[in-house]
Amino acid sequence: MKIKDVNAKTLSFSLILCIGGGLISGFISGMYGDYESFIRPEIYPPGWTFSVIWTILYTLMGISLYLVLISNNSKDKTAALMVFGLQLIMNFIWSPVFFIGSYYSAAFILLVAIFVSVLIMIWAFEKVNRLASSLQLPYVVWLCIALYLSYSVYVLN
Repeated sequence: MKIKDVNAKTLSFSLILCIGGGLISGFISGMYGDYESFIRPEIYPPGWTFSVIWTILYTLMGISLYLVLISNNSKDKTAALMVFGLQLIMNFIWSPVFFIGSYYSAAFILLVAIFVSVLIMIWAFEKVNRLASSLQLPYVVWLCIALYLSYSVYVLN
């Protein structure tokens, strides 16, 4: 794909949806949540790393969404977009559940559901656009780390 072939409106929509939604979720959680109040495991990244990592991941999600949206594979595209939407909604809900509600067990269970939905999304994206699928692999790696962190916070608190 050449730069001149990029549909700027669709790419902008995809990036704004993912990055913007993540920013809103993070902003609300940061404004009303109490990051410092819970006991964290010894191996826990500094707070600033989360915003950097999530910005990268949401950007990759937006690019992946764009690649699926512009795909001609309408048969598999609908299913891929549905599972993408499901995981994105759960993703946006996770931060308020964890940081505002301090529902650590519910947040862990939700994170397991996100992890499973992302694996299904990668499989669904693979049928539509291989690059869109591959761009989600860092998300899976981060979710493995997040599962450890979330479970540890649940156990310690």
